[in-house]
Amino acid sequence: MKTMYIRMWTCLLFLAAVCSLSAQEFTGRVTDPTGAVVPKVVVTAHNVDTGVDIKTTTNGSGSYTIPYLHYGNYTVTAEKDGFKAAAQTGINLHVYETSVVNFTLQVGKVTETITVSADTLLDAGKADEGEVVENTRVTELPLNGRDPMMLSELAAGVNYNYSGYTRPFDDTQQYTSINGGGTGNVELLLDGTSNNASPINVTGGSTDYLAQTGYTTPVDAVQEFKLVTSPYDATYGLNSGGVEDVILKSGTNTIHGDAYEFMRRTWLDANS
Repeated sequence: MKTMYIRMWTCLLFLAAVCSLSAQEFTGRVTDPTGAVVPKVVVTAHNVDTGVDIKTTTNGSGSYTIPYLHYGNYTVTAEKDGFKAAAQTGINLHVYETSVVNFTLQVGKVTETITVSADTLLDAGKADEGEVVENTRVTELPLNGRDPMMLSELAAGVNYNYSGYTRPFDDTQQYTSINGGGTGNVELLLDGTSNNASPINVTGGSTDYLAQTGYTTPVDAVQEFKLVTSPYDATYGLNSGGVEDVILKSGTNTIHGDAYEFMRRTWLDANS
């Protein structure tokens, strides 16, 4: 019966992750060389990793929004008859990021393309503050017991209050506090959906009352995660503390995978 329950929970978690709508998006405005807005411009977000294209058109004020995008490396282009096509490349869209990509179209043939390397280090599309722990740090920084949530302390204002013996499946996220808030007051998300397995905003002497995680993610399955220390954005809620959103790895056009063996024995330690 216990095995059946675990399998059912794993399937439900997988479906929730697949069906969830991520909050990553592109937004911006298209103008001509005089600064006048350009309506009905076809704007395309091309995911370099998967080859998927998402298109939209600018409205009467020259603005556009492409919501519900997957994270990854993008090229965004803008095209309209009578203007040279414009493209911005090398845009890395991270978890819960609203990337502002503006265009200034030059008069000319649409077959001509002006390409620039995008600079989107500043997330000007949202008011919340936080730290994205990208895949390079998740993969390469040393971890105790292969617990990627230990890296939450890389964000300013985050305190990881667990220092004991850890195993890959242990729930240590419940001990995280943000900006002086009590442990257990952090909203836990997995691919944009709730990953809390206990009551929220409840603190006490027993860990039974802390915001426990529903699924402890193996480090090899984590693409990146974000610690939101000031959740001003209306997307977040429920908790009095901050937000932790973990994004799982997904498929691309290139075959890839991981293979590992984890063993911890005292006789392998450098010091006795």
